[in-house]
Amino acid sequence: MQIEKVLTEKEINEIEKIIERNYGLSNTLKNFIVFMTSEDKIWITAKEVFNFNKEKLRVNSIGLYIGKLKRNNKINLSLEGIHLFANKPNRNVVVVNEEKMKKFMQGSDVVPDEKINCETDNFVLVKYLNDFIGIGIWREDKVENLVPKSRRIYQSPIQI
Repeated sequence: MQIEKVLTEKEINEIEKIIERNYGLSNTLKNFIVFMTSEDKIWITAKEVFNFNKEKLRVNSIGLYIGKLKRNNKINLSLEGIHLFANKPNRNVVVVNEEKMKKFMQGSDVVPDEKINCETDNFVLVKYLNDFIGIGIWREDKVENLVPKSRRIYQSPIQI
């Protein structure tokens, strides 16, 4: 992670507005230090992280990756970014059943059982029961899977 800049309060407010507009989620990023990389990736860390002696510390990376800002005023939230915003989203959410959840977690595109205020060609949060399991893009009648390959599950867990 190569930090390009620490965001100002005004820039943080803009990111919060994008998240609110796209997902109906609100949270205060003002409680964090918010970084942006040269690839428009957004990272956050607690403000207290810099309240110690840094002379002997070697840091490769710091913070939590919450998403990537897109040029069209959309944000592709990471799974951690989705869970950071604990209140319930009311836009661009799709709900899947257990069978479709398994297919989605394996990397397949799925047709949801329910959609909540979905905007075509926008990112959607994929929900199974009470859990958000990933993010995709709403394309006409299906969710195009955006779960990273490193997070996909290729086998069912062992049944005991």
